[in-house]
Amino acid sequence: DAMQYMELGTPGNKAGTTGWLTRHLLTAGNLPPEIIMPAVAAGNLQPASLLGSRESIGMTAPDDFNFNGHWYYGNMQRASLRSMYGGSSWLHQAGIQTLDAVDVVDYASPGNYTPGNGAVYPSSSFGDSLQTVAQLIKMQLGLRVATIDLGGWDTHEYQGDTGGGYFASRIGELAGGLSALYNRKSVV
Repeated sequence: DAMQYMELGTPGNKAGTTGWLTRHLLTAGNLPPEIIMPAVAAGNLQPASLLGSRESIGMTAPDDFNFNGHWYYGNMQRASLRSMYGGSSWLHQAGIQTLDAVDVVDYASPGNYTPGNGAVYPSSSFGDSLQTVAQLIKMQLGLRVATIDLGGWDTHEYQGDTGGGYFASRIGELAGGLSALYNRKSVV
């Protein structure tokens, strides 16, 4: 319950239809009208904080954000989808925005990304998600909001002392990951 209240930004009310990050993006007056990728949920799930967002994209890695298969058929798929999304409704606009994002990410050749500045991400899904966000920032897609999950904080025993234990490993992974993201200046 507490997590849902925090992610919705509505203490005492779990019935909200939008998350607090979605409401932020809808009401922020300083955002350009055209952003390829304003929000990303890095990892496997979109959090409640982005509930109701038509602009957030979920991905585990930029390398996986593409059309699978042979390049020729992928190009045919793109052309077909672009012609299908030729209208002016929000659905058409969302489709074109998604196709634009796929094209830009694919063009950036994310498989060739190398963290620079000595950045070393944790060897975990959390570290992979942080690296995904760093790559997307470097691609200059207009990213304004990113969510990443690092679970396992509900600890009751084996907290550890003198720098060891379960809690120490969780906080160590968080600190190491944030340090790598901070030092994300990269070379491609």
